[in-house]
Amino acid sequence: LHLFEQRSSGINAEYGVTLQYVDSGWSGNVATDQLKLCTNCSIGAGRVNFTVIKTATNFFIDQSLWQGILGLAFEDVIQSPDGYHMTQVLDDLTGTQQFTMTLCGRQNLNPSTPITGSIEFVTDYSGYTMVPLVRAWYYQIELTEIGVDGETLDVDCYDLNQPLAFLDSGTTNIVLTQTPYIAVHKAITSFAEDALKDKPAEGLTESNITQFLARTEFLCPPRNFDIWSYFPTLSLSLAINSTHDFTINVPSGQYVRQTVKSIAAQTDSTYCYNFGIEHRDTGIILGDAFLEGLDVIHDRKNKKAGFKLATSCSVTQPTFEKKLSTPKERSEETKDKDCSAGKKTSRWVVAGIAAAVVLTLIAMCFTYWVISSKMDGTLGTANSGDEVRDESPIIETTAA
Repeated sequence: LHLFEQRSSGINAEYGVTLQYVDSGWSGNVATDQLKLCTNCSIGAGRVNFTVIKTATNFFIDQSLWQGILGLAFEDVIQSPDGYHMTQVLDDLTGTQQFTMTLCGRQNLNPSTPITGSIEFVTDYSGYTMVPLVRAWYYQIELTEIGVDGETLDVDCYDLNQPLAFLDSGTTNIVLTQTPYIAVHKAITSFAEDALKDKPAEGLTESNITQFLARTEFLCPPRNFDIWSYFPTLSLSLAINSTHDFTINVPSGQYVRQTVKSIAAQTDSTYCYNFGIEHRDTGIILGDAFLEGLDVIHDRKNKKAGFKLATSCSVTQPTFEKKLSTPKERSEETKDKDCSAGKKTSRWVVAGIAAAVVLTLIAMCFTYWVISSKMDGTLGTANSGDEVRDESPIIETTAA
């Protein structure tokens, strides 16, 4: 980001702005300055509003070199107690609400490969698989299935969307809530232990793997050692509509990854890695470990997201090869099921409810017929003008 008039930036202390992420957040005051997103790109420059962060909770990362964030989400995530309407930077600079983002990440066994990426405006949707956004605040999508090593895990799609699941390029890892995290952790552990038995490696033990997957220790194998072959591919399926979804495979090279802290721990003869799948109860976040290797459309105008393989990312190792399936029919367990709403209701459950309602109506009609028959037997036939009295109550009561 290039601020052209940093010394003359105007801070309007009258307007306060707060933004709360899933488990972090910040607050500050509105400011204005001339801004350009990059030196040699098609995105124009202009005067924009932004926030000078005064206080933050779990926002700034230790040892990171960045000092702020360019938010690409919807305006609904922004709160202003003063009623200030905060516009998006991209809207201010370009007037567009549709753009693509490409995150390449590391594409081979050399961890020093630079992370490259781009932001472009959408001109052609061909080749993209589009999915609707559940709600226009974060880029909230609907997940239908999760799998490891090609096998779908026994996780109800309800648990894949509670309380929400969304895309976020500002999050490094893949974050899962308890039920899917336990299932994924168990499957990856089993795969890694089996791989270690098949391919014993010096300095690599079950204890190392256990601590690594628990995120209590880094995994530090010798340099040029293919550590990723000991871990499986993760797969996530996204809903296209009520009957179809598609699957994105996440290779192990994207979730067995280096971080600032792991790099600090390595030696001249080792590379150190962190496990890029973590557990939080606050929501499922598909961060960089999921997004790398993809061109992702952020269509805020039509409330959709689109995915295709990033052709600008050169992959030199199968360990880093991303794969997308073509649209396919959703499984019987998830078809016609509104997973994002938290309704554990399939068409079979609906049919069962309908049958119960019908049976209840039949029982009510039968009861009414019995009561009517009793009344007829007790009172006889009442002719027009006759006084009708029922001396025996229909509902008997017992004194307490």
